[in-house]
Amino acid sequence: MTTLLNYFVAVFDNINKRKQTECRQALSAEIHGILNDPTDMDDAVNRIITAIKRDMSFDAVGIRLHHGDDFPYVAQDGFSKEFLIEENTLAVRNQNGGVCMDKDGTISLECTCGLVISGQTDPANPIFTQRGSFWTNESFILLDLPIDQDPRLHPRNRCIHEGFHSVALIPLKAGYQIIGILQLNDRLPDQFTPELISYFEDLGAVIGIAFSRKQAEDELKKAKRLSDALNLELEVANEYLEAFSYSVSHDLRAPLRHMTGFAKLLQKRMEGQKDEKSRQYALLISDASSKMERLIDDLLSYSRLGREEMPKREVKLSDLLKESIDEISEGAKGRAIAWKIGELPTVYCEPSMLKLVLVNFISNALKFTSIRPKAEIEIDCNKSDSEVVCFVKDNGAGFDMKQVDRLFGVFQRLHTQNEFAGIGIGLANVRRIIALHGGRTWAEGAVGQGATFYFSLPLPKGLIPNLLPSENHSPQR
Repeated sequence: MTTLLNYFVAVFDNINKRKQTECRQALSAEIHGILNDPTDMDDAVNRIITAIKRDMSFDAVGIRLHHGDDFPYVAQDGFSKEFLIEENTLAVRNQNGGVCMDKDGTISLECTCGLVISGQTDPANPIFTQRGSFWTNESFILLDLPIDQDPRLHPRNRCIHEGFHSVALIPLKAGYQIIGILQLNDRLPDQFTPELISYFEDLGAVIGIAFSRKQAEDELKKAKRLSDALNLELEVANEYLEAFSYSVSHDLRAPLRHMTGFAKLLQKRMEGQKDEKSRQYALLISDASSKMERLIDDLLSYSRLGREEMPKREVKLSDLLKESIDEISEGAKGRAIAWKIGELPTVYCEPSMLKLVLVNFISNALKFTSIRPKAEIEIDCNKSDSEVVCFVKDNGAGFDMKQVDRLFGVFQRLHTQNEFAGIGIGLANVRRIIALHGGRTWAEGAVGQGATFYFSLPLPKGLIPNLLPSENHSPQR
């Protein structure tokens, strides 16, 4: 009879173990499916909590995840409101509410949950596993631990006071990093076995990696939504800018044309008359109108930068420089100018835009060296593995380095109109053009000792700056 009884006990035990195995396999498959669903993080966490509580019949299940400087519950089922209010935070805080750090600079975390998340469990202690989990089938024994033998930091024992005899804390790991814990509580003792804890540790490793991936995906989705919103705002701003540009180009030009036209008529009518002062007034009106028209053109040009396509290609900088000097050399006829042009590389750029940069730098060099009997202008480049740095150096009027931050601003001028003519938008255009190429602009100078203006262009992968022999670009003297 005893033998038969033992047989039936063994059979029932095998059946029970087989059912447990099937239940765990089904739970694992369901959780894997949840983690592979294209759902957001919050939904996945709640569905996993529901599945574990339903299939394992624990009284309470919760998941803590890293958020800011703490590890709050992101989902739970079975814990009381009072429990959550007291237990939701693990970070140790000082009297001012600030987070306390340990000697390694990591956040100090309280109680057993904090010990597991911090990865400071001792596997030699039977309440901890080799993989960093905590579990007990009788939590009340922790109340009898002497303070000097309690491995926990500031133990709260809230789980014990809530009547949970069986407690397990499983770390959720993404690689070597613990991103949270899975908490399993039951009011009955003896609800865990080493095999069950090992099962949840395997599951916790999968959940940790998947959660880390989903968090990254959620961050990418948030970033995309933010990017889409910003792009929409940019489109609206561009539409307003287009409307403004249309208004400037049409509505403001009409009265300017009238001013210029009537000023010229007035000048023609006064030819041969002795009223020199009136002729001077008419000339000033005409010059002011022309200056205003140039200003409008420059503003429109500045506003268009960045809104138009900039197809880049490889360009020989020496060819572009020759075109630029030829374009502005007419205004330098008759002047004594010593040009020093180094070996210039091939660069990756939008040619017409970079030509505007060169024309602006060289025009400024010619303008500010007009006070010298002999102008000296040097143009050269330096290269590195990542960028090409080009510069235009002159022996002109120079500037005070205290004012350098104003140089590349719109309508910022360091010299009066009587000293050197100009509007103050050219260098702003230069900075914007180079920025659109992914480069930098800066300048150095000293009052009365000349100035050097620089711009850099990044080298795309695969493009090696091919230094070309310099040519004689000096304009006719």
